[in-house]
Amino acid sequence: MIRVDPRANETRALRQSAGSFEGLRVLEIGAGDGRLTRRFARQAAHVVALEPDARRYQRRKLPSSWETHVQFLPLSLEDYLKNPLFAGERFDRVLLSWSL
Repeated sequence: MIRVDPRANETRALRQSAGSFEGLRVLEIGAGDGRLTRRFARQAAHVVALEPDARRYQRRKLPSSWETHVQFLPLSLEDYLKNPLFAGERFDRVLLSWSL
């Protein structure tokens, strides 16, 4: 059995570097399967999680109660920024983890 981050080092590092997510608008680039999203989405007011790789885009694994404030989009950052539907969006935090 593989245990990913059993000591919650990633969660602790996220809190130390990014601070509280309480009531914030967050853009997550390269969200993958929502590994990082799960660590902060409960506190955030709104989350846009981008994941261009359709194989990694797995919205169905997040709690259904998050559907009102967590928006997973199968888009790259470049495609998101070019899309007029998202023009003028503002975020309090922008995160990326394991993305190039």
